[in-house]
Amino acid sequence: DQIGIVNTDTGEMTAIDINFETMVMDGDMNMGDHTPHFIVIDEINRYWFVTTIMSGYVARYDLETNILIDKIEVGDLPALMVLNENNRKLYVSRMMPMAEMTGAESTIVQEIDYSNPDNMTLSNEFIIGSPTPHGLGINSDGSEVYVASNTADWLYKLFPFKGERDSVVMDSSILNSPNIETQRLKPIQIVSVEDSLLFITCSAGKWFDNNQNVYLPGQ
Repeated sequence: DQIGIVNTDTGEMTAIDINFETMVMDGDMNMGDHTPHFIVIDEINRYWFVTTIMSGYVARYDLETNILIDKIEVGDLPALMVLNENNRKLYVSRMMPMAEMTGAESTIVQEIDYSNPDNMTLSNEFIIGSPTPHGLGINSDGSEVYVASNTADWLYKLFPFKGERDSVVMDSSILNSPNIETQRLKPIQIVSVEDSLLFITCSAGKWFDNNQNVYLPGQ
């Protein structure tokens, strides 16, 4: 439950404890496992954000002092993030299902407004047509957010300002419906390049087809 911050000039590392309190079912405060997973940095407004898989939070820290500013509960194994620095909006995806984890069957991407210097708020939820929206990308002006379903191999383009979306199946050899979990390509992360291309990592691996295990190379 730590974040390591490395000075790339000196190699010196500072460890930041992720130890904020959370509320448990009976109303008591809990200092349990958080499991920090992913970080994004807002260089304009001078924040960094981290998702905590096990406790289900997004936390905001001061980029200069590394002091916790606030946190917001998003639930359901938050995974990756992208941000719109100009509008101060943060988008959060979901952890792909693992054998030791449950509850990652969400079909939403959440939008967090962090324009208030003291408190973040959930400002919107975008429902896609597939489970486990994991990989996330964003264009340069924040008008398009891209998300890939880790289990259904579908790619979505969200238009946050319009509340609209577009979508396409990633695997032309299967052409499965968006709600059918093929777990074939298993897209992980998205990077938007020059507002015209998306690079998507796909872990692939073992795939069960016609009662046989087939191995697909990652791409």
